[in-house]
Amino acid sequence: MRADLLVTDARCVVTMDAERRELAGGWVAITDGFVSAVGGSAEPAPVADTVLDATDCLITPGLINTHHHLFQNLTRAYPPMTDRPLFGWLQSLYPLWRALDEEAVYLSAFVGLAELALSGCTTSTDHLYLHPHGAGDLLAAEVAAARELGMRFHPTRGSMSLSEKDGGLPPDDVVADDDEILAACEAAVAEHHDPGFGAMVQIALAPCSPFSVTEQLMVRSAELAERLDVRLHTHFAENAEDDEFSLATFGCRPMEYLERTGWCTDRTWVAHCVRPNADEIRRLGAAGVGVAHCPSSNLILSSGIAPVVALRAAGVPVGLGVDGSSSADAASLWLEARQAMLLAKLRDGAHAGTARMALECATVGGAACLGRVGELGVLTPGAVGDVAVWPLTGPAFAGAVADPVEAWLRCGPVSARHTVVARWSTRHCPRCSAGTTRWPVASSVWPTERGRRLVPAHLLTAFAAVFLAELPDKTMVATLVLSARYRRPLPVWVGVAAAFAVHVTAAVALGSLLRRLPERPVDAVVGLVFVVGAVLLWRDEGEEVAATEDGGRPLATSAIRIAVASGSVVLLAEIVDLTQLATAGMASRTGDPLAVWLGAWLALASVAGLAVTIGRAIERRVRLELVRRAAAGVFALLGTLSLVSAVQG
Repeated sequence: MRADLLVTDARCVVTMDAERRELAGGWVAITDGFVSAVGGSAEPAPVADTVLDATDCLITPGLINTHHHLFQNLTRAYPPMTDRPLFGWLQSLYPLWRALDEEAVYLSAFVGLAELALSGCTTSTDHLYLHPHGAGDLLAAEVAAARELGMRFHPTRGSMSLSEKDGGLPPDDVVADDDEILAACEAAVAEHHDPGFGAMVQIALAPCSPFSVTEQLMVRSAELAERLDVRLHTHFAENAEDDEFSLATFGCRPMEYLERTGWCTDRTWVAHCVRPNADEIRRLGAAGVGVAHCPSSNLILSSGIAPVVALRAAGVPVGLGVDGSSSADAASLWLEARQAMLLAKLRDGAHAGTARMALECATVGGAACLGRVGELGVLTPGAVGDVAVWPLTGPAFAGAVADPVEAWLRCGPVSARHTVVARWSTRHCPRCSAGTTRWPVASSVWPTERGRRLVPAHLLTAFAAVFLAELPDKTMVATLVLSARYRRPLPVWVGVAAAFAVHVTAAVALGSLLRRLPERPVDAVVGLVFVVGAVLLWRDEGEEVAATEDGGRPLATSAIRIAVASGSVVLLAEIVDLTQLATAGMASRTGDPLAVWLGAWLALASVAGLAVTIGRAIERRVRLELVRRAAAGVFALLGTLSLVSAVQG
């Protein structure tokens, strides 16, 4: 079977499957967004539409980040906090963070996720626990950034309910009451959570920490997560201050607090887990609680070294997290994997920390924390087609010829050459439960060295949609008429282009609105617009216009007047025509307005150029009556089809 994408000729493909196969000279094929086949040098690779050459590279599953605070990208290396432990660090930053709004969260998420992509990360969570009063819908802002970048995103709707006046750490204006928080959590799940296999966005619930939320909120969050069937996340046993606060406030250690609030289940993954004792490690493993290991953050805040080797031996799923960019101040999963390897050696002996152990944490361990085992973090048929391609060349890798996996993490530093993420759109089909499946809008290839996609699929799709819509419609007719009438093709073309610029801008704006509206009312409104347009066109009085005045003198000699005239005609024609609907529809489906806008411009250039060429050759007298009647007929047909679509639903 023909594949959509083939990543081939690698030095080694690390599958991370149950047998932990490593395929020399290997390749990975991706079809419809999922891995369709993997093989080594002795196995023939399938033909593919797109081929990525991975010569001298290591191929791994896309890495998974299990703990982050993306908004902290705005306050890196802030001097008042650089020498503070956890509690003092937080108290020095809260005055800055209380000014967060939607724009700040969108920008920080965009930057933070792009930084992660450079390190081979294809899936990231985010613990967004800060929601200042009046800040807007911050979770929606970061989801929008993730969709625009094409990252697979697993954010959490975090919360804080215990302010300074109640014995907590955060200021009063960044906390909320329990009922308000739980309502916001349920709304976030309803708005953004996709439970399907291969989902691009899933939501978890995440009260911040024992020192910033009430015990009742912990209990009720666990109950809500059970009812909504989503995951739970929080900070846990991060440092000595955390332990002391728990003992003083709740009369127990963090582990017992986790158990008595209903959080000690396999629905939960916690961040840090630096200070559990041997018995608590055993209990975490028995319950299936996952751990996001954040080695750099734990070091920079002097929190300690998490017992990763013991946790894994007890059956605890251990993933990696870069943590917030105001503690680690960097967001590289490659760096965290290396730190995890080194710290395991330091704590448990040179034999304990290996590159393969760290890679397991960064892939299959992270998938287990997010409840997506067999879906993320592996390169096996049926898993999502998320791939990281790592170069093993240059001075940093000189002499590293015996073991490409150890070389990948012991040498370096290295960034991914390619980070590949499959992108999807939900449609009705028998493949998944609840009558929906996932089928590809485009396989988005992110070449991190250049910071943009290799294949601008949205641009091409928009071009095709708009070009097909433009060819037979009124825009061409209007351009032909004006070109023949004025015999000044260039000003006519300029006017058409200006009108189309205004039109497409409005169409993209409409597209962002349409994506939030149900289809049937939109179809009904569009149908009525077309029908009304048809009636008005049919009733209007026709007019026969001469191409030139007697004597052959042009009707207009001013290029500006011609451009304005042609622009006015085309803009009026465009407002209600099929092009707007096609452009708006593409913007809403791809979530990539810029590419849609550029594709539409290319389409118009093709159409307008053709129209001007034909216009110069048409007869000197044009019967606008025929054009008007034809346009009315087209409007009536389109209006009828839209209304039928609205009725049939």
